[in-house]
Amino acid sequence: MPRKCKCGCGHSIDHKHPNAKFLSQKHKDKYHNWNNPRGKFAHLKDSYERDDWNPDDEIHPFSSEALGQD
Repeated sequence: MPRKCKCGCGHSIDHKHPNAKFLSQKHKDKYHNWNNPRGKFAHLKDSYERDDWNPDDEIHPFSSEALGQD
């Protein structure tokens, strides 16, 4: 059974060291950027999933209330 690159590209890695899992460093980076919990788009994960947040409850920074003019 031929060994394939772990990133999912389908390239054969039979010619590489027996411990090799990826065709190149670029393929390894691509795999870890998408499968790492801190990877691509992880910063968007919890930003708007709060059910208790209502934008109408927020005070606008330039409103008279926020500037202490009330």
